[in-house]
Amino acid sequence: YWNKGRPQIETPDQKQMRLNPAYRWSNQLIQNTQVNGMSSFDSGNIGVLSAKFGALTGMREVGYTLKMIQESNYNTAFIGRKELQNADGSTNLVVTDNLIGSVNPSEDLYGTKYPGSIVINGRNLYWLDTIKGKVIRESGNQPFPISDYGMVKYWRDASLTIDGLGYDVFAGFDKQTEQLFITYRRTGADVFTLSFYDPERDGIEKGWVSFHDFTKVISLATTPIDFYGWVGQVFTSALGNGLYKHNVGSSYLQLYGEQKTMKVTSSFMLNPDQ
Repeated sequence: YWNKGRPQIETPDQKQMRLNPAYRWSNQLIQNTQVNGMSSFDSGNIGVLSAKFGALTGMREVGYTLKMIQESNYNTAFIGRKELQNADGSTNLVVTDNLIGSVNPSEDLYGTKYPGSIVINGRNLYWLDTIKGKVIRESGNQPFPISDYGMVKYWRDASLTIDGLGYDVFAGFDKQTEQLFITYRRTGADVFTLSFYDPERDGIEKGWVSFHDFTKVISLATTPIDFYGWVGQVFTSALGNGLYKHNVGSSYLQLYGEQKTMKVTSSFMLNPDQ
């Protein structure tokens, strides 16, 4: 009979540690073979990011780079490549055996606290930076605040509301209509969805299109969508227990089985000469 509790191994050096933001990668999976090392992690397969930029909130693969986004900045890591700097200041990429090569933090200091706001379309990466109060599009290591398209004050004020009141943020990109949708919501509060038209073709004006009512009345309560997704090339959103396709049918005001209304607000200058 043992009445002294559970046996424990005494470790004099045991302690609690607060680790810096880091990323790890497993051993290799070789397709069409019996080699699958995805469940094995070697001790050396780890990289550490700068703690001053906050937690690591999301990673996305864009081409042969891996974008690692922290709360107040993002990093570009080369996959299977390493950047070498020449004497004249120019750089070259060389192939390396390491999965993660050179990791370069951005000088623009755009990051996000909200993993759900990170969305990719082709080589464009989008996210909401509530610290700067901007919506960012990153393409070719050149971030640009698309909130500057006439929505500077709106997104600055919305960012304060989102952080201050604990809103959840998620986004999706509809490839058929070439629009980015951003939704922020909070339980028991209003839900807001905005869209940004961002075609890849040159010569077409980009900009914020509209607010959208992506909600449904369920049991007398207004229920917002839960997230965006894709089924093949079809843009979808989840609401309640249902998964809904977008851009189907002949009536664009039929959403989630409800008939919505459309409002257009115009502004006029009554005295343009003054």
